[in-house]
Amino acid sequence: MAAESKTYLLDICWTLYRSNTTFDFIDFIATDNGYRRRRQLRRCRLWRLIHRLAFRLTRRDRWREDAIRQLKGMRRDEIERLARLFVDNVLAEKKIEAVWQTIQDADNIVILSSTLEPIANAIARQLPVVPKKIYSTELSYHDDIATGQVLTDRLPQKLNSEQQPAPRSYIIITDNTSDLELIAKAEQAYIVTYHNQRRWQKMIADKISELKRHGTETVTPAHIHYLASHGTHE
Repeated sequence: MAAESKTYLLDICWTLYRSNTTFDFIDFIATDNGYRRRRQLRRCRLWRLIHRLAFRLTRRDRWREDAIRQLKGMRRDEIERLARLFVDNVLAEKKIEAVWQTIQDADNIVILSSTLEPIANAIARQLPVVPKKIYSTELSYHDDIATGQVLTDRLPQKLNSEQQPAPRSYIIITDNTSDLELIAKAEQAYIVTYHNQRRWQKMIADKISELKRHGTETVTPAHIHYLASHGTHE
């Protein structure tokens, strides 16, 4: 009897790499000094707090929108070329090796990430198998020129359960609390933690209890694995 194929749902930022790949990519290519000065504000604790509160209220990431506007006027093929350079020369130094080792036996991979599509496509070239599907943030173009806006944004919700249902059986690898429901419904889950494993354990337990009350089959605690990563998660 053939072994059942393994489908991995795979996050990118702070999961495959110690990086917010959207911001790091824009930093890699940005030439506008005004943008670079605004980026320095992210180091200010007060501004980070204000930004976090604003995001919770509006579900809009103004800093991210500012970053994406730096692409306005660039050709699609140039963005794609720079994304490949970024992955090869910047992200290569930021790999989380435990995750890369875990996906080596994957039969299928589905990328679920709010990173920009050119970055996700460039990363897909590095994976052990060609991804079956890539869900990422699509940029808006007019005549192959970037408008500085997005067409489909995966930041609020990576996977629409009606339009893009998850496979029946899957293994998920993520660091993202927004993936809690996908984690709780997985066959197995690998959580990349940044000094916050206890918090994760409580959140997952609460989500499992909630789903069980509605009769939903959930992952067993024995099939939840924690991969501790070093450094500071932005």
